[in-house]
Amino acid sequence: MEAPVSTLAATEVVALAGTTEASPAAAALAVIEVVERMKSHLDALVLPAWRMLHAAYVEALESPDRPPMTARERERETSVARSGAVDEVMAATGLGESECRRRLGLALADPVRVDSLVRLLAAGELALWQVLGLHDDTADLDPTAADEVVQVVSAPTRAGDRPSAQLRRRRLRRELARRGAQSACGSRRLAARDARAELEPDGTGRLWITGEGGRVVAAIERVDRLARGIRASGQHPDRTLAQLRSDVALDLILHTTSVEGAEWSRLGDLPPAQVQVVIGIDVLSGASDGVAEIPGHGWVPADVARDLAHAPGSVWQRLVIDPATGALVELSSTRYTPPARLRAHVVARDRVCRAPGCVVPATTCDLDHDIPWPMGVTSADNLTAKHRRHHQLKTVGLWSSRHDPTTDALTWTTLAGRAYRTDPFDYREVLDADLDDGPLVRRRGAVPAERHLGATANGGAGGIGIPHLAGGEPVRNDASDPPPF
Repeated sequence: MEAPVSTLAATEVVALAGTTEASPAAAALAVIEVVERMKSHLDALVLPAWRMLHAAYVEALESPDRPPMTARERERETSVARSGAVDEVMAATGLGESECRRRLGLALADPVRVDSLVRLLAAGELALWQVLGLHDDTADLDPTAADEVVQVVSAPTRAGDRPSAQLRRRRLRRELARRGAQSACGSRRLAARDARAELEPDGTGRLWITGEGGRVVAAIERVDRLARGIRASGQHPDRTLAQLRSDVALDLILHTTSVEGAEWSRLGDLPPAQVQVVIGIDVLSGASDGVAEIPGHGWVPADVARDLAHAPGSVWQRLVIDPATGALVELSSTRYTPPARLRAHVVARDRVCRAPGCVVPATTCDLDHDIPWPMGVTSADNLTAKHRRHHQLKTVGLWSSRHDPTTDALTWTTLAGRAYRTDPFDYREVLDADLDDGPLVRRRGAVPAERHLGATANGGAGGIGIPHLAGGEPVRNDASDPPPF
């Protein structure tokens, strides 16, 4: 594939690589090697900047008149400072949260622990991703032992060459086992066990479950045994063993099926669980084949959405949007009391956390008064969905936000002085309409041409939907308890 902008001439390649070798292959390889070393060197130079940014957040939280903090308060403040620095970089660069947290962790680590790692990074001997991986893998060792492991793992081969990634991994496993770190690592991973889901654009999805090894093995063996029993009985002859395993596993989770005497006659049917789908009325009716969205998970084809919408027990709810802006202007439902309708409207309008770059579903966010109550009224013009972490950044004064009641645009200002604007969800994404880059201006008093969306309320096998919020307090989301997607 050709370079997107320009292609280096052979002489330019040679000049950049600093080699006079005539072979184009040798010169090109030299360029790749030089650039990779330069990237590593630059990544090492950035580490002090991470420390400076974090220090600025810590300093902003300090107050000379503040009474002594409890251990819990200090832990919370440490978490807020780290999150602030991470979110600042995420908004400015587009880097992911996990990557930013790992880089900040490397920058703030005990110098004894990361001495060899930083030296190898600065010399271009290891890439940043390799350094971060070794830092993670040696986290359960004391600082001196961790540095010793890095030196052994990255040592040249007998021939004096740089060790391959495979050799480094083999050395690492040997050294961790030698120092008894495997059991500690296993305990840490067990403590971090989780169940997570990921939806693919073609309507399929993946479910990951981590846990104690014996339980995981016992679970998959039980699934396999049941699947083989179904195949041996002659049921569902059109399905492969792998497909039966998938259907059995999901049925056990969704239906808590008693396997004793189970007929498995409805194996793989849609579940009687709540599934929310946002879909255009034209797609729902079959008049067009656009896309629909399962909030918090991703997009699905029209036929998958229609199957969910028409499954037994579906509950529909109408949403009306302004076709010129894609903004929600009406949410109609006879089921809601006024407070619940207001919360449902804000969640439906925002769809995700309104912090820059955040896609945490609004259903798991705080509904925050942009102008603090009681000075600010409790209305859609003063409420926006904020992920708990971003809500905390605003509450402690590290970030500020300003809500434009005319457009519902939310403008954030960070500690570093950067300004970011986020807009309400544009429902034209679901209606497959043309989008523009202008602000979403809600035209008050105007009666828009109705474009309809349906929505799941609660219960049912599925449906069309903006999630309902139950009456009472807004749904809260602890920063340490993110949703599984």
